[in-house]
Formats: sequence, C-alpha cells, structure tokens
Amino acid sequence: MKRAAIDFGRTDLVRLFAEMFLPTLAGLLSGVVLNVADGVFVGRGVGSGGLAAVNIAAPIFLFAYAVSLLFGSGVSVVAAMHLAQGRARAACINITQALTVSLSLML
Repeated sequence: MKRAAIDFGRTDLVRLFAEMFLPTLAGLLSGVVLNVADGVFVGRGVGSGGLAAVNIAAPIFLFAYAVSLLFGSGVSVVAAMHLAQGRARAACINITQALTVSLSLML
C-alpha cells in the first residue's frame, strides 16, 4: 500500500510534529540500545577493562552521531531549496561540502 506524501506547507504543525516524532525517537533510542548491548556483551566477555573502554568510547560515538545529524539536517534543507530552484549542481556541491567537513571533524 502506497502512503501519501506529507505536505509540509499545508499540514498542521502539531500533526507534523506527531508524525515525525516517533521515527526520530526510534532512531535515537536504537543508538542507545546498541550502546547498552555493547556494554552487556563486552562486560560479560572481556570484563571490567573492556566495559570501561566501551564507556569511554560512548561519548565519542555520540559526538560523531551529533555532528552527522547536524550537517545532515542542515544540508538537506539547503539542497532541497537548490533542487526546487532547478540548481542541481549547487545542491551536489553543498552535499559534498557537508560530507567533507563532517568527515574531517570526525577524523
């Protein structure tokens, strides 16, 4: 069954928030669940040293996720504006710049 597209210009803001909230929350919670699962398996398999390493690395993964979310959200808006104006090359350039900057920040 094909789902109708969401009209962001005419749909009520509260309804848009409700429709976008659950998928966003599910995505964020999946990252937390994966971190907890890593802690359980490493804690049982390796011990306290491995568990300490997982807990030290967790903020690094969260920072990388935050940077990718920051650039991904921002460039999607800018690229959509360029594509709506028929400037596909400008959209590609913006996406490439965002990927380059976010990858260089994470390395």
